[in-house]
Amino acid sequence: MATSNLKINGNRYDNNGWIYLTIKGTIQERGFAHGYLLAKEITQFIKTMAFLYWQEQGQDINFFLKVTHDFFCPIIKEQYSDIFEEMEAIAQGVIAANKSSTIELPNTVKPKPANSQAFIQTGTFSIPIDVDVIALLNCIVSMDYLHSRLPQLIAKDPSLAEHYPEYKDRDPHEMITAAKEGGASSRCSAFMAVGEYTSDGKIVCAHNTFDNFATGQFDNIILSIEAANGTYNDDKTHYNMLFQTFPGGIFSGTDFFVTSAGILGTETTIGGFNVYENKAPICVRVRKAMEYGKTLDDYVRFLKENNSGDYACSWLFGDTNSNEIMRIELGLKYVNVQRTNNGYFIGFNAPYDAQLRNLECGETGFYDIRRHNGSRRVRLEQIVQQFKGKINKELATNIIADHYDVYLNKPENKCSRTVCSHYDLDAREYMSQADRPKPFQPRGAVDGKVIDTNLAKQMSFLARFGNSCGTPFVKDAFCNKNLQWKFLESYLRDRPTQPWTICKSIPYGQNLQNSLITFNTKTTPLPPPIIPSTTSQTIPTLKSTSTIPPTIPPTIPPTIPHTISKLGGSFNSDKEYKTFIKMFKTKHIKKSNKSKTKKFIKK
Repeated sequence: MATSNLKINGNRYDNNGWIYLTIKGTIQERGFAHGYLLAKEITQFIKTMAFLYWQEQGQDINFFLKVTHDFFCPIIKEQYSDIFEEMEAIAQGVIAANKSSTIELPNTVKPKPANSQAFIQTGTFSIPIDVDVIALLNCIVSMDYLHSRLPQLIAKDPSLAEHYPEYKDRDPHEMITAAKEGGASSRCSAFMAVGEYTSDGKIVCAHNTFDNFATGQFDNIILSIEAANGTYNDDKTHYNMLFQTFPGGIFSGTDFFVTSAGILGTETTIGGFNVYENKAPICVRVRKAMEYGKTLDDYVRFLKENNSGDYACSWLFGDTNSNEIMRIELGLKYVNVQRTNNGYFIGFNAPYDAQLRNLECGETGFYDIRRHNGSRRVRLEQIVQQFKGKINKELATNIIADHYDVYLNKPENKCSRTVCSHYDLDAREYMSQADRPKPFQPRGAVDGKVIDTNLAKQMSFLARFGNSCGTPFVKDAFCNKNLQWKFLESYLRDRPTQPWTICKSIPYGQNLQNSLITFNTKTTPLPPPIIPSTTSQTIPTLKSTSTIPPTIPPTIPPTIPHTISKLGGSFNSDKEYKTFIKMFKTKHIKKSNKSKTKKFIKK
């Protein structure tokens, strides 16, 4: 693809931790501008992923580029050719800005190959900047699913065996079993409300992204795409999009967006999901929905089409034209769709649908309030009910920053179980699943976003980078305190406290200072949940002191009246009663005296 003569059809503006990018024109022009203006960030993201793949998977990035080339790229090129061309153009933009067609990687991401003199001499090796690299960045969330099924896919297609010799003789069920025991990771908190639950009856939505800090720190791109009609060789309607993303992203990745069709959307992943088919990756399916979707029905259709189960989510969508909201619990074979004009949906990384939860997932934590899934299910329900009729964008910024711990009943306890998650501050002493995030892991909420109908109609939303509550993250202090994570130090970034910001779509060529404007609001802890009183409840009669016969003082153990009733009789005075009790307790009643005792009782 010739891009040497392309002009830079885009602008960039940085503020409050966000990088705002606006691009327009043809597919090639938009993609080239994206790659050129974010070349530095794309390059650093690739280097970070190379390091993480080696540390966490024991495979260098070339292996995952090969998987992307063999499995993801052919599907994208054949069925989503416009998106494939956009990714090619992004790669060309990076090459033009870097003045190099390769990226040099240090020896921390790969062992020294014996046949590489350049690596031995310089301590580095290079990878090409091409469509495979950009596709890999967009398929990161899909790679974990495919990788666990690789032996099975190779078994079905023997021609692949020579390309993946390390998987040729591997038991196809081995990695699948491991995947089923753990399943997909859990990310994000969210809610969407409408009707009686919001202050004006219109839609209000909030979301934050849970991620490992090393990758989540790159989710600070606000991308505005002018997908004007007439720039494509088709007669379809293309909608403008404003969304949060990562460097090189052709879709949101964190999945928070609004389009000129009046549709807004977000999602939370379904933890423990463990089934997969090699079809279209989620990045192209959701991008197609964003760009072409006019109605909520369109979104259902685009997400289900070529569904591979690679990023199972509880998707929340709102249509500002009809004032209707929708939740799609998107599994592979099980898909649950619900819609309402008066109600709410919450996202907490577990599905309500019983078939999806039990037949396509491992441990979801749905009922376990020690886990962040179960705890946030309870907490978000509490909040929405407690503030019914009052929810607006200002309140939503506090809801998504909430730190109430329902497991320990602590009002302000920053940990993994809270709506604004802080794994990095959590000892995880109540962890109930060993393969989940570890104590003090550098992971948790890396942002906060809020949108309502009025903001959506202006192609804008509120966002805060760092996390939802504003707690700063200082990498050196964290790594010195938690030495088990110090190996990440050179790849982590500080995230200082940032303000809430109005992110607004500004057309290309206009002043971008209005694209990121500080939104003055104060983060205030929410009041504790209102727990229904139990004083009016009927107490079981067996536990009530009122069931003890009035002649027996309440201090007497309940077994004694039963013994007395077997012997029969009653007492004429307290003295007689106390004398009998003393006799009974000391157990000096002998058979020879039993008749005398009976006479004493009948007296």
